[in-house]
Amino acid sequence: MTIPDLQKQSRLAGVFGALALCCTPSWADTILQDTFTGFYQVQFFEPIGQSFTAQDPNIDFAFFFSPINTFLAPAPLTVSLLDGSGFGGALLGSTTLNLGDGFSGYAPADFSGITLTPGNLYTAEVASSNAYWGIEGSVFDVYGGGSGFLQGTAGGCCDVFLGDSRFRVDPVPEPASMALISIFLTGIVLLHRRRLARARRAL
Repeated sequence: MTIPDLQKQSRLAGVFGALALCCTPSWADTILQDTFTGFYQVQFFEPIGQSFTAQDPNIDFAFFFSPINTFLAPAPLTVSLLDGSGFGGALLGSTTLNLGDGFSGYAPADFSGITLTPGNLYTAEVASSNAYWGIEGSVFDVYGGGSGFLQGTAGGCCDVFLGDSRFRVDPVPEPASMALISIFLTGIVLLHRRRLARARRAL
C-alpha cells in the first residue's frame, strides 16, 4: 500500500471518527420508581397521575397497571402529558392504551413526538371510563423529582396517601440521530471493505 493510500484512509477514518463523536447522541438513564405499597383505582381517584423531571427531550412514560375489579371488562386507558407539576398546565399530548384482560405491568405511552426540556417538570395523567384498572404506587415519597397525585392533590387525598406512583420514563432516540448513526456505521463498513479489497489485490 502506498503512502498516499495510507493518508487517504487516515483522512477517511478521521472523518468517520468525527461523525461518531458529534453525531452519537447521549441519553440519560431510565427513570424508574419501582417501589409500591398498594393499588389506587384509576377512575375513583381521577385526576390521578405523577409529575416527574424530564432528563431527555423524547420519552415513553409508563405507569404500572394492575386489574382491581375483575368482574368488569377492561376499559381503555387514556394517558396524557401536561406541562408543569399538576393538572393545570398545557396539554402536550395524549394516547390511548388498550390493555388485555388480566394485564399487570408497565404499559408505555409513546410521547416521543413531543420535545421536552430536560430539567423541567411534567405530569403524566391517566383516566379510565370504568373501575377495572388501578395503578400501583407507594405511600412514601421515594422519587425526588416529582410527586404522585390523587384527585388532583399532590401526595394523596381523602386520608389516602400516594407519595409516588410506580412508573418509568424511558428515553427515545430521535430519528435524525439514528439516521446519523446509521451513516457512520455504513461508512465504517465501506472503509473496511475497501481495505480488504486492496489487501487481496496486493497478494
